[in-house]
Amino acid sequence: MRLPTFRWTRRSVAQSPAVALYLDLMKRSLTNWVYGDFESPPFSPDARREGNDWPPFAHTMTGLKRLDNLQFCVEDVLTRNVPGDLIETGVWRGGATIFMKAILRAYGVQDRNVWVADSFQGLPPPNVELYPADQGADLTVYKELAIPLDEVRANFERYGLLDDHVRFLKGWFRDTLEHAPIQQLAVMRLDGDLYESTMDGLRYLYPKLAVGGYVIIDDYGCMACCRQAVQDYRRTHNIHDPITAIDWTGVYWQRTTPQRGFRGVRRPWLVTSFNPEEYGLALETPQRLTDMSPWHMHIPFAFALIQMVRPKCLVELGTHKGDSYSAFCQAVMTLGLETRCYAVDSWDGDIHTNQYDASVYEELKAYHDAHYGSFSTLIRSLFDDALDHFADGTIDLLHIDGTHTYDAVRHDFELWLPKMSRTGIVILHDIAEHQQDFGVWRWWKELKNRYTTFEFLFGHGLGVVAVGDNIPDQMRMFFADQQHAPATEHYFSMLGQRVASLGEQHRLPGRQPADVEPDVRHGHDYLVAAKRAVGHTVPPFPRGVDTTAGHRVATGSPGWKAPTLEDRYRDLLTKHQQLQLYLTEQLETVENSVLFREMDRNVEELKATVQERTAWAQGLDAELTRARAVIAELGALVQERTAWAQGLDAELVHARAVIAGLEALVQERTAWAQGLDAELVHARAVISKPQ
Repeated sequence: MRLPTFRWTRRSVAQSPAVALYLDLMKRSLTNWVYGDFESPPFSPDARREGNDWPPFAHTMTGLKRLDNLQFCVEDVLTRNVPGDLIETGVWRGGATIFMKAILRAYGVQDRNVWVADSFQGLPPPNVELYPADQGADLTVYKELAIPLDEVRANFERYGLLDDHVRFLKGWFRDTLEHAPIQQLAVMRLDGDLYESTMDGLRYLYPKLAVGGYVIIDDYGCMACCRQAVQDYRRTHNIHDPITAIDWTGVYWQRTTPQRGFRGVRRPWLVTSFNPEEYGLALETPQRLTDMSPWHMHIPFAFALIQMVRPKCLVELGTHKGDSYSAFCQAVMTLGLETRCYAVDSWDGDIHTNQYDASVYEELKAYHDAHYGSFSTLIRSLFDDALDHFADGTIDLLHIDGTHTYDAVRHDFELWLPKMSRTGIVILHDIAEHQQDFGVWRWWKELKNRYTTFEFLFGHGLGVVAVGDNIPDQMRMFFADQQHAPATEHYFSMLGQRVASLGEQHRLPGRQPADVEPDVRHGHDYLVAAKRAVGHTVPPFPRGVDTTAGHRVATGSPGWKAPTLEDRYRDLLTKHQQLQLYLTEQLETVENSVLFREMDRNVEELKATVQERTAWAQGLDAELTRARAVIAELGALVQERTAWAQGLDAELVHARAVIAGLEALVQERTAWAQGLDAELVHARAVISKPQ
């Protein structure tokens, strides 16, 4: 689809001729248009206008068209008083941010910061394991992209624009943007080239962009990986604001609505006291996903739970490889909470995980200490032995996921209950698991009769229990809104399927594609069945029914009327239509998902492989038959040669006997000859005597 094209028109903020002349001169100076004749290779006005060259002396390679667009965006937010600072991620020699500051200075704006974000050492090497779209986009070879911070700072000083409202963020975007002290943005310009760098900018900065503010993407047209990151983020976060082309590569859009839910899901609820979309942290991508997948589908709720409870003390009993615990810690860090987190486990295994060696603990500890060691502690001990680490009434959030027998989970719950605070929330995993001797489901049935609870039955089941008498208001709404509990469960289930798919797409150790197919097929079949279940038309409203039954005016609310039966019917019909549309969308989402399509491709590839291997096996069978015939011929030949050898052996025995007889005869003849020889000697002696 061809994008609409940006047309440069000045948005007046009481712009004087002097301001217009100053900003025009700044653009020509920053692009080195003024002294282009002295460049080598020769200066090209068309290339410099389009930003289609790497100028040897200019302070920006952005080009005049994109600087015109930047001026338009900044002047527009000033005209309409859109709140927030300005930022560029990926600044090279600083030209675009210098121009941002020049615009603010020209209009006398002193209450907005210009954020200058860059590694100041070039681009990072592509991380193709996490971001496959960056395959082949290794820009580390271009050393001229690595401009030191001191040089960029000096460039600001050359224009007389360096002051306390120019803020530098040095480091990789994944390390700096998430925790940057930026409250709100009016214009964000992303020039990170790679998928990872672009996605980091959108993930951490777009939620801070004010409605009416602008997003500018520098490399949308020339870098496929950058374009894919933008498209993925907009699709995931239901952003439909139109994209406008600036020149051959740059684009921008204006934010017109607050950020909505994941994938544009149409919510089955209409008005509800608890709205899960208010907890945007659930949309975050978990940083740690191992091959222990049973907890993956509950990670979005774990994020939202931390946002609702905001615990001062969090404890997890049973951590294993740390997927759930790392999710809790990630949420704590993202929200900047002062939570102390503790993971308790022997890291030796149990009857359900089987025994495992120390490498599991050592790998988790290395990851944990590097990421969360400042506020989290791993306690390697039995659950009972760890009790002394905590005073009574101090734990706000407890996750029990140890041995899953009835006696074990009941023992853990009752033993740790005194440690819970008045705001205490307990969650239990595997409440829907009935295999072998799993007994959490039995204990869960008892807890439901004693406490206020909420249950998620997907992902092996997760139970949420309010054990405190003064739980946070957000949790009160969560538990109280039972009317929309199925919709809430389904919302987190959809988000959970996304996380589960991410875990499988990463191909982490421990699971193969064959293990993935049943889960994906199950989710697909579930959606098909659900769509079929609501696929029938709602029956028409019955005639002859008193539609005004219960009609009254509410006291204290003049003009308000209670809904009639027909009103309720129409409301039901609307919800039914919404649910049909919702399930259709989700089914299309699953069928169009990368994992589902990849699975189907894998099935076809496996079929082709099976056919290939079958033909190969048939060829081997034919060769084996021929080999057997040759072996049979060789066997007959061996038998023939054996009989011949036996005949030769018999002849040899006879020959030996003849030889022995001949040897005896030779000895006999030799003795006879010796006797004759003796007689001959005697005869000669007799003859030689004189007569």
